[in-house]
Amino acid sequence: FLESLTDAVVVGDSRGIVVAFNSAACRMFRVQRQEVRSLLLKELMPEPHRSRHDGYLFQHEKRGEERLIGKTRNLQGMRRDGEVFDLQISLG
Repeated sequence: FLESLTDAVVVGDSRGIVVAFNSAACRMFRVQRQEVRSLLLKELMPEPHRSRHDGYLFQHEKRGEERLIGKTRNLQGMRRDGEVFDLQISLG
């Protein structure tokens, strides 16, 4: 199903490990399919979000804070080569 979508889809688990990454996401982040297995979500974002991401996960898991769930935000992503680009995310 994910491969049929034209939008990039990245799914991470509660530890911040990428568990699903469709072809559109590979193109957007310029990641080869074989690289996806070792990716952490925070590797796809520039500072300051990269170094704060574990804290965001902690807040969500331990405190039940869901300020971003169901909302769309404009942020920046970071490709494997370090190039920063604008993107829109929706967390579910």
